[in-house]
Amino acid sequence: MKKKIFLLFIIASLTAISNDNLDLMNEIMPSKNAKIVSGYKTAKEGVQTVFVYDEDAMYTVYARVSYLTTIMLQPGETVTFVGGGDTSRWRRATGTTGSSDGMREVIYIKPLYTGLKTNLVINTNKRSYQINLISDKTLYNPLIKWDYPQDEFLAMEAQKKFVQERENSQETIIDPTSLDYGYTISTNKYNFAPQQVFNDSKKTYIQLKEDIQETPSLYIKDGNKLLLVNYRTKGSFLVVDRLFSEAELRIDNKKVIIKKKR
Repeated sequence: MKKKIFLLFIIASLTAISNDNLDLMNEIMPSKNAKIVSGYKTAKEGVQTVFVYDEDAMYTVYARVSYLTTIMLQPGETVTFVGGGDTSRWRRATGTTGSSDGMREVIYIKPLYTGLKTNLVINTNKRSYQINLISDKTLYNPLIKWDYPQDEFLAMEAQKKFVQERENSQETIIDPTSLDYGYTISTNKYNFAPQQVFNDSKKTYIQLKEDIQETPSLYIKDGNKLLLVNYRTKGSFLVVDRLFSEAELRIDNKKVIIKKKR
């Protein structure tokens, strides 16, 4: 009987050791997706910290006794939840402040003692912030902000799409009585040679073939120089927002010269 009890004790001990080792391994080897971003460098200098926002990141922020750490969110971002692991030894308050970019919600953090560690979770209407808080004697992050490159990219894409849709929706109204077809075309041996060229006294219209595979570059002669000029495409037309006396369409070493008749 004593041997059985002793054997069971050994098995239980080995299981406990195994579980302890497993917990230790989990601490040493965090999730592959976890990213720790630290404010250590700026905390040594005691200056503003600007993190780049990443939804998979955990941000380490250093605080100091008797000092406030201010966490500023993105303008237009609304807090839906704020929670801390240690609420008895850390003080927390929320507020709003104006800025050049608009009103911003702010969270203020202050530790009561040095040597504390806890976490802070901030959920908003746009994203979630995971923050590790450390109170230190000398390290201190007074002000925390974030850059949001993904938001900036999406805003640029939305603006580009808006401009394209607006340009595509704008119909070019041409007064047929004002059209001037007085242009010569140097050659028609290239596929990108114009079918016709005319202007309405404000803009120049260069009609290309429907099946053209590559649109040419447009150069307008200005004195002794050739200037590369932008144009818009409307169906098979290149629309140039100006008039010219001489221009060249080019693809590689091939060129077609367009001249205004006198």
